[in-house]
Amino acid sequence: GPMRSYVDRLKIFLADGTEKVLERGAGEVPSEAHNRAGYFADWKNPIDLFIGSEGTLGFISEVTVRLLERSPDFFSALIPFPSNLKALECLVECVKRRTPALRTLEYIDKGSLTAMRTAEGVPQFPEGTEALLYYKEEFESDKEK
Repeated sequence: GPMRSYVDRLKIFLADGTEKVLERGAGEVPSEAHNRAGYFADWKNPIDLFIGSEGTLGFISEVTVRLLERSPDFFSALIPFPSNLKALECLVECVKRRTPALRTLEYIDKGSLTAMRTAEGVPQFPEGTEALLYYKEEFESDKEK
């Protein structure tokens, strides 16, 4: 997800060598806008202008970020299917179940699978596999496994 909402403080050096410290105000809620790259035009705090500017506005020497709580353990699997249709049917059923602990459900079509097979370390799948689903579900205790 977007990083902006987790950055609380930046120490930067501008082109003229000036050092600045930019911080979020107490209770300030940064924009949750997605799919933004480069300069953030809707900035209200200069810290948001620097996030994503790729160093074009100044050199970022320190970053203070807010960390998330440790996420629960999870089960994950790459599930092979003999056709794209079968994978999509399973994907639809998984979505219909609305499992609250479901965190990731990714469809990998035949073209993507072909590209994956050229990479080192990718597991081998049964002959005839034409699509995959990547499934990830969190669990709190061993009973939920």
